[in-house]
Amino acid sequence: MLDALPFVPPATWKEVRLDGKSSGAIDLRYDTTKQELHYQIDLQAEQTRVTLPALALTADDVSGTVRVATG
Repeated sequence: MLDALPFVPPATWKEVRLDGKSSGAIDLRYDTTKQELHYQIDLQAEQTRVTLPALALTADDVSGTVRVATG
């Protein structure tokens, strides 16, 4: 479901993969001066598999916070 978020580049979810239970909050801010959208997504993962392909790392049964933000 995360890769369906329209304001997060799809490449983001290729770098960080979550599979499992997580709740979250999304903070969107629009800078009218620069006409830029800024976002921060905080996911509270529980019993989740986290994969970071660039590090060849997969961790199972993970609990914690994953933050994805502009820039």
